[in-house]
Amino acid sequence: MNQSLILVGVLFLGTFTVGQALAQDEAPMKMGQAGPNTFVGLVSDASCGPRHKMRDKSAEECTRACERAGSPYALVAGEKVYRLKGDSNDIAVLAGQKAKITGTLQGDTIAVTSAMPTQ
Repeated sequence: MNQSLILVGVLFLGTFTVGQALAQDEAPMKMGQAGPNTFVGLVSDASCGPRHKMRDKSAEECTRACERAGSPYALVAGEKVYRLKGDSNDIAVLAGQKAKITGTLQGDTIAVTSAMPTQ
């Protein structure tokens, strides 16, 4: 009986510790410059920025439509809007979503080396 209680306690403690570690890894990232070459924000387009002009479309649909019309992709990070320069296919899948962008900042343009969704 005591061995069963100890086993349950160890399993519970192990599960709690793993759950804590997962929760810390999944904590939402703050918008803005997260490091020297890391930026977090919403993927939009340079024409719309933080407010999409096509009210009848989702943020994703508006961003893609504006990009097809010639407006480059952009990252809206708080008050700043950075143009995104890089493989448009990698950026397109993140249209309208919060993303972590890694790249080199040159003026108001980020030369994208990687892009991934984030919370």
